[in-house]
Amino acid sequence: DIPDYYIQRTMLLSLFLSIAMLVIMFGFFKNPWHFLFFPVVYLLSFFYFMNYAEAKIAKVRREVSKEIVFAGRFLIIEIESGVPMYKAFQNVAKNYEYIGQYFGEIIQRVDLGTSMEEALNEAVQIAPSNDLRRVFWQILNSLKTGSEVASALNNVFDQIVREQQIA
Repeated sequence: DIPDYYIQRTMLLSLFLSIAMLVIMFGFFKNPWHFLFFPVVYLLSFFYFMNYAEAKIAKVRREVSKEIVFAGRFLIIEIESGVPMYKAFQNVAKNYEYIGQYFGEIIQRVDLGTSMEEALNEAVQIAPSNDLRRVFWQILNSLKTGSEVASALNNVFDQIVREQQIA
């Protein structure tokens, strides 16, 4: 349903843009050959708008990749210092622009009555980055098994750092 709606909206937006460009070109140049540019403008704008969402997602992935190591180390320090998980998530949400959004969503869900485990499980599904998904997954597994979160996260972040160095 959503992809169909997006394609319909993109087609309509491309049509409006093409008509507007045609009117502007015809208003300035009064040349009847401008109608030949209509399909070209329509196709270019359609493909631009179709790829716009993917470009935005790729940008968010890049920004998350830039912040993940620093936010992760921050989270580990918070947890090792004895700060409760909920408060540590709040602090990450306040201090990091892109990753903070996802930690903030977890906090909002917990505030609305969802358990921390369920909120983390939902976050795993919507995380834009595989690295962030791994972090949430590791926290979730540590909470379920009762193991120490900080040591498990240290291993995950060491692996992420190695992968970023290789890339």
